[in-house]
Amino acid sequence: LYETMREHIVSVFILPPDATTLKSRLERRAEDSSEVIRRRLQTARVELKHWAQFDHIILNDDLDTSFATLRCILAAARSARSRNPALGAAAERMSAELEEMLSA
Repeated sequence: LYETMREHIVSVFILPPDATTLKSRLERRAEDSSEVIRRRLQTARVELKHWAQFDHIILNDDLDTSFATLRCILAAARSARSRNPALGAAAERMSAELEEMLSA
């Protein structure tokens, strides 16, 4: 799916500040057993090896800041030239109009 939809996907890796913080956050939730937390930490270790494959990385040391950063990334992605081919036509049309306007 990723390869066939690549132009429509923006990948973001959310990185906790450090391993101790990650473990502390998982424990603070008080939803999972110690074994589940251990498995989640093992999964995180594996996932961390792939961080460089993502388009963006956010260091999640403050939730509000991280969320604002994510919103900026998504806003920028939505306005990317490759996602808005119709805007290219609008720019070409305006360029032609200005050429005509200035040559008169």
